[in-house]
Amino acid sequence: NKTQNVLLPLCRLLMEKGAQVTVYEWKNGVKPVSIESPSLDAWLNEEINNAEEIDFGDDFIVPDDEIDFGDSKFQIEVVGNEKVDANDGIARGLDALTVLENSQTRSLIYFELRELEKFLIIRREDETIENVSDIYILGIEERPAALKKVTVEKIDKWSMHVSEIINKLIDTQKAILFRIRSSPQ
Repeated sequence: NKTQNVLLPLCRLLMEKGAQVTVYEWKNGVKPVSIESPSLDAWLNEEINNAEEIDFGDDFIVPDDEIDFGDSKFQIEVVGNEKVDANDGIARGLDALTVLENSQTRSLIYFELRELEKFLIIRREDETIENVSDIYILGIEERPAALKKVTVEKIDKWSMHVSEIINKLIDTQKAILFRIRSSPQ
């Protein structure tokens, strides 16, 4: 059983599926059947209903003189599923947010982009700095054609794009909007 390591999994998922990919899809590997994101109206209605309920304090009153129906030797077992099925295909709560709206996955994307940025810096250094040993390595090394096509200019261009994406991701206004969007209130 060979495990497959995927480099930059969230960035790869974003490139393949687009910006609307949910945390549910990232965690489970399948698109949700439906998405149940908590709405502000539902949250407000719940608060209003709880405030309007009058507590008379009679919830725990147990009468002394119970009527005996003669059925005490029978036991009735109520079987039910109180928990929501996690594999029902419905994205709920934080899993219903996109990977960019969710603060945890957004942080992971940021770290993946920083990792890519550092890789490109090191890759550029490998291309520009020459040692005596590089002459020997270049003599015996057989690079794949795709790697031979990568120039320092291309690496610089990729680095610039990655930096632009990182700057857009950490933009203060966008960060505030993402926090507002992912807030249950």
